[in-house]
This record gives sequence, C-alpha cells and structure tokens, in this order.
Amino acid sequence: MYQIINGPADAPKVECLSPQNQCPWAARFCYKTDEDGNTTYAMSKFSHRPSVDDVRVEVASYFNDIVKERILSGWTYENVGIWLSNENQMNYATAAAVGAESLVIKGGSEEAPQYLTLSSAEDIRTFVTAMRDYIANTVAWGWEQKDNFDYSPYE
Repeated sequence: MYQIINGPADAPKVECLSPQNQCPWAARFCYKTDEDGNTTYAMSKFSHRPSVDDVRVEVASYFNDIVKERILSGWTYENVGIWLSNENQMNYATAAAVGAESLVIKGGSEEAPQYLTLSSAEDIRTFVTAMRDYIANTVAWGWEQKDNFDYSPYE
C-alpha cells in the first residue's frame, strides 16, 4: 500500500532503503512539486526489489483512490458541492427514473450546508445526466492516467 510522502524531488524511483539489513525496498511514483518547491510522491515499500508489475498494482491503486475521492466529493452542480456516495447516486437516479417532480439536495459541507432545489422532473433528469457525465469523465481520466504512466524507470 502506498503512502504520500514529502521528500526531495530527486529521490530515486526505486531504492533499497537499508542495504545492511537486506533492505526493504521503496518504489516512488507520481512526483508533484508545488509552487513553493515542495515535492510529494507516492511511495510503496516492498520486502524485495519491486517488479514493474508490483509498481503497476500500486499506481493503479493510487489513481483508483483519486478517482473514488473525486467522484465522492469533487463534483459541483450550480455552484453547490454535491456528495456522490453510492447511496446518493442511487437515490438521485431513482428520483429521475420514477419521474419525481421535485428534489431537494443537501450539498456543501457539514459546516456550511447548501441546498439545491430541483423543481421539475426535467431538472432532476438534467441533474442526473450531468452527474453520470461527471462520473464517466472522472473514470475515463483515471484510465488515461494509468494507461499513460511511464513504467520504463521501473524496468
């Protein structure tokens, strides 16, 4: 399982962390440097030198977690942050499917709740279509990240 680490931008992608103790090994990936020059990356530890397949599993897990988080809490509709738990997705889709004429959705945060009122079946269908598009686009983004990841430094 990976961890997000603050570290040097030039940290090696694969490294034996303790040569005198038969290692553990580290694989680092998805380096990001912010505007202040601080670098973070994902790092997984292994009891053996990680193979490309080991890294592939960790990278997939990393991007899958980002996709899940973005779906859960990254969507806004009409400037309201909407929490898309599986239960909420099902409830919204059901409201559209049964032709509900109104729906009030609590969004925002617990500290600053916002309420979105959908006043017609058409408004609900439009909302659900936008929700599904957001989810599909987010999943496609995750696939693209995994498909385009450069594994050559791990070979």
